[in-house]
Amino acid sequence: MKLKKFCCFGAASVAFLMALCLAGCGSSSSSSTGTISISITDAPVDDAMEVYLTFTSFTLLGVEGSADQGPYEIPAQYQGVNLMDYQGNDHAALITDLEV
Repeated sequence: MKLKKFCCFGAASVAFLMALCLAGCGSSSSSSTGTISISITDAPVDDAMEVYLTFTSFTLLGVEGSADQGPYEIPAQYQGVNLMDYQGNDHAALITDLEV
């Protein structure tokens, strides 16, 4: 039961982080490029030893929901993240300043 609770919490954390990434997107018809950084963190947890999330790639979606760019590969050293190592203000930088 506890594992299911932590998995749901981790999924909620990922959804929140993705929403933050998308909040920075503007709707513009210009074709200029920008950069994206993706990090992940978790709130402090006392009752777990490990909470692993696995990422292999991500795709940026266009306005209509179609694949706009990607998929972009996540570097191998960040594909498996133990959220217990990144709690509070600590974060794992999955992607840093990727030009898109």
